[in-house]
This record gives sequence, structure tokens and C-alpha cells, in this order.
Amino acid sequence: MKHRAEIKCYKVRITAEIKLAILRIRTPTGFTADRDNAFIVGILLLRVILVAIVAVSAILSVAMYSLAGRIETGQFAITRIRR
Repeated sequence: MKHRAEIKCYKVRITAEIKLAILRIRTPTGFTADRDNAFIVGILLLRVILVAIVAVSAILSVAMYSLAGRIETGQFAITRIRR
């Protein structure tokens, strides 16, 4: 019984520490957020990161297609020598 009681005590202590850590989450604006605000800010940050990844991948794909087209047509030279 003592072993189970110790495990339960550790579980309660760990969950309490996790809750305190969630309550201490600092938002980008600087105020200490409660659990709901931290969740909302986390979702917003994830959305911003995903939008940035999609935008960068779209820009890179357009650049690669453009570069591939220039290589195929022979227009890749940065400076052309004109006579």
C-alpha cells in the first residue's frame, strides 16, 4: 500500500507542477496567461508558423520552376555578352 500511495503522491505533484507551468506561460505580448489564453496563443502561433511555411514553399516552388524554364531555354546567363 505504501508503494501505491507514493506513486499517487508523485502523480499529484507532477500534475500540480504541470498546471503551474501552464499558468506561468508568458505570451508574446508580455502578460502572464491563464490556460485558455495560452491555448489560444499557441494555436495562433501554430497558424502563423504554418502560413509562413506554406508561403516560403510556394515562393521556392515558383522560383524553381522559373529557374528550370530559364535553364531549358538557355536564358540562365546572369550577364549576357553582346557584340
